[in-house]
Amino acid sequence: MVKHSAVPKEMHQAVLKARPFDCEEEAIDAILHHRIQPGDAVLIRYEGPKGSGMPEMFYTTEAISSDPELSASIALITDGRFSGASKGPAIGHVSPEAAEGGPIALVEEGDLIQVDIPGRVLRICGLHGQEATEEEITAELARRKECCTPAAQVHHRRPGFIHKKRCLSHEGRLYGLTTARKEGISMENVEQVLRNTGVIPVIQLEDEMKAVPLGQALLDGGIPAAEVTFRTPAAAKSIEKIAAALPEMFVCAGTVLSVEQAKLAVDCGAKAVISPGTNREVVEWCLKNQVPVYPGCATPTEVEAALGLGLTTVKLFPAEVVGGVKMLKALYGPYRGVKFMPTGGISPSNVKDYLSQPNVIACGGSWLCPAGDINEGNWEAITQRAQECMALVQEVRAGQ
Repeated sequence: MVKHSAVPKEMHQAVLKARPFDCEEEAIDAILHHRIQPGDAVLIRYEGPKGSGMPEMFYTTEAISSDPELSASIALITDGRFSGASKGPAIGHVSPEAAEGGPIALVEEGDLIQVDIPGRVLRICGLHGQEATEEEITAELARRKECCTPAAQVHHRRPGFIHKKRCLSHEGRLYGLTTARKEGISMENVEQVLRNTGVIPVIQLEDEMKAVPLGQALLDGGIPAAEVTFRTPAAAKSIEKIAAALPEMFVCAGTVLSVEQAKLAVDCGAKAVISPGTNREVVEWCLKNQVPVYPGCATPTEVEAALGLGLTTVKLFPAEVVGGVKMLKALYGPYRGVKFMPTGGISPSNVKDYLSQPNVIACGGSWLCPAGDINEGNWEAITQRAQECMALVQEVRAGQ
């Protein structure tokens, strides 16, 4: 399946070099570390219905389509799925899927893949970088299939085929939580950090190399927490770099829209997950894995849905649009046990009004780290802004 209108004309007909990966996380890592080059075909397999439940390849398509060099020079081919919002050269729902022993499971590094969208052709046309006849390809695929071992389960699913060289099982994927990462993190600990900080900078990073100096600028200004949003392909690596270089920084993952993103964020070192809406699957995965999670709510109905999932602290988003301080005052009556983290439209001119509300634990603020200062490396300006913000927070907290 392919969304014709979303594919650049340059990629309607092409012969590409296969770069196979046995799960989406491995492919993302290769893209973010620039191991994928123009002319490559990124194959993500074992992500079909029987392989892993057929998750959406959201993050990979975003990473490719956002890269000016790769967006019109490579293709993504997978037995996983896409949503209608996906864009770029992506071919999904390939069948038979890898878990059923389909041809996608047998592709090896460097094989040649022909993509002909107008002609509705997707096939292996060469082996290890060399063109080959249909007879040669058929014989080689038969040989490879003999080298595959039937699996009792693939990613906790049904019988299929796993190549003997597969590197990671579902349990050993990159996003597997570790005991060490969980230790010391609880809702109570997180909420104490949020309250003490008062305003959590909401950050959108286009370049992962800016992550650490930005985090240091915030720390120098007295802010020990930040929300790095999954609005760009650089989000995961940015979180990873901050978590590794600045362990004192409480880094959260924001704009998390799927369980896959939540898993990736936590594996990269995120200490909490923040979403614009209440995605039941994301919340349940986080709670099951002891990951603090703060989903967005905009109505009393959504607040009650969050309460039903066992949460008592949520994000009010978009705060100003849904009524701001007036909305918080209205919610305080029936939901006195609920704490809010309003985000969206918060600024130096109104942040004190928000923080003064008894049901506000902290605010999300995007004004602290504007794109211009990040791109120009104007860290002193960000530090100054952070200091001014913390002065406002301390003023409010002193009066409570």
